[in-house]
Amino acid sequence: MRKLTFWAAGMIAVSLSCSESVTESIDCQHELAATFISDSVSLSNPKQWTFTLNYPGSYTVTVRWEYGDGTTETKAGLTTTHVYDTSGYLKVQAEITLSGIDIGSCSVEKEKNITVP
Repeated sequence: MRKLTFWAAGMIAVSLSCSESVTESIDCQHELAATFISDSVSLSNPKQWTFTLNYPGSYTVTVRWEYGDGTTETKAGLTTTHVYDTSGYLKVQAEITLSGIDIGSCSVEKEKNITVP
């Protein structure tokens, strides 16, 4: 709050302005608690995998995918497809970032182990 002091009597023109700031927080862990990675393998190419996140919320979703083979990709949305060059036991990780005008952004990581034939 700012205090104004006037040293002279009489009419003085004063212009005041104010702004309102509202902060809303989001509990990322709670918001994404039901999120999981499901996967499906192409019948014609067993090295082609599709990963899908289940997120029923309304915030904008961006995902940084780490496919476990050294490849990373950042995409908007809940689904991605990746073709593996090698076989093996791999850990797929998804760093899920929620964003919106009223919340800024927050991130949560999920992971899933897969076996590529």
